[in-house]
Amino acid sequence: MVCYLELTGLPASELSTIEIYNDLLTDLFEDQKNIVHFTVKEHKKSFVLIKGDNKAMLNLYQILMKCLKFLNFGRFLIQTE
Repeated sequence: MVCYLELTGLPASELSTIEIYNDLLTDLFEDQKNIVHFTVKEHKKSFVLIKGDNKAMLNLYQILMKCLKFLNFGRFLIQTE
């Protein structure tokens, strides 16, 4: 089974973390693993959620810093530390 949810237009300036809770099918199958992917711009972070450990938290500040790692100014590509 594949479930897909996309959120767009979120006010990034008002969000610092995103928390997800996913326990789909964990009550039916003891070894159920739910894979969750967060994608911000081209950066992807994945989590495997299982019964008893079914929450994930994403720090958006870290993702935004990765997005800003390369700043494009005209013809020059500047890499930041």
